[in-house]
Amino acid sequence: MAALERSLEMATKPHSSDIAVETFCDTLMKEPQGPKDAVNMLLDKIRSPNIDVALRSLEVLDVAVYKCNNAIQNVIGKFRFLNELIKMVSPKYHENRPHQVVLHILSYVQKWAHTLPQEPKINEVYLMLRKQGIVFPEGDVSSRAHQPPMNSGAKTRTKPKYNITAPPPGPRDSPLERDKRKSKLLQKLLKSNDPNDLMKANKLIKKMVDEDARRTERAVKLHSELETTKENVQLLSDLLSNFDIATNRVSDDEVIQQLLTTCKETRPRLVKLAAEVDEDVLGDVLSTNDDITRVLDQYNGMLAKQPTPDQAAHNQQQQQQQ
Repeated sequence: MAALERSLEMATKPHSSDIAVETFCDTLMKEPQGPKDAVNMLLDKIRSPNIDVALRSLEVLDVAVYKCNNAIQNVIGKFRFLNELIKMVSPKYHENRPHQVVLHILSYVQKWAHTLPQEPKINEVYLMLRKQGIVFPEGDVSSRAHQPPMNSGAKTRTKPKYNITAPPPGPRDSPLERDKRKSKLLQKLLKSNDPNDLMKANKLIKKMVDEDARRTERAVKLHSELETTKENVQLLSDLLSNFDIATNRVSDDEVIQQLLTTCKETRPRLVKLAAEVDEDVLGDVLSTNDDITRVLDQYNGMLAKQPTPDQAAHNQQQQQQQ
């Protein structure tokens, strides 16, 4: 860990060399938990109040994504990481985050969504943010945004062979902005004396009512899903907290396994539903996702410590004899 921290410090200095970045990538690949630890440390750097450090840390992360391949891609493709990025770019959370940093984060999320199809959760989050009205930058917002480190002897930057820049979609209005435009159009049509305009107004009213009904239905469905998920997470947490790991194997408990599967399957549905309703619920979705992450960590910690079947049977026998 100490070597990884030292190499990270060197790599994330605003004017660090490409050699320093390559050293960081090489170091993280040598440590058992290197990819996960590296991403967590980079997240802390991206939160830095020093804009240059935050931007350079994003660049280093992007280089690692492609240089270290699956090792890093598997980490950034999980909701644990993506939730942190959502918090950084959502207007409800990033009040004090520099606009330039937010733009770069959005640029990388957009790039990864297009170039890492094997990590579908990234694309789910990307689409969710777009549907929430987040406007992604068009094209490259940084001269180095898509550049990996060059060979150690290189003095100039050349375009890397794996530099893939997907054409970004155009900006999309939020549901609120679309409703405002429709309301203005409706007022204009209702004031008209043209019978055709009144017919158009009636059709527009029906369309707006139908859309509002669908939006309300989705909101109710999301609320129900959130409440059910919170109950499942709490139940799973309680079961794990009271589980006797000395005499039982957590992986063999059917109730725990069923709740575990349900919690894992819920997250993609929450993200999809959140993308279809107002952004006011985004905070609740993120909070619930964090709760799922915590209970999964609790389970994985117990899974790593559980006894073998023979040990569990032996411990049960000893307990009964006492």
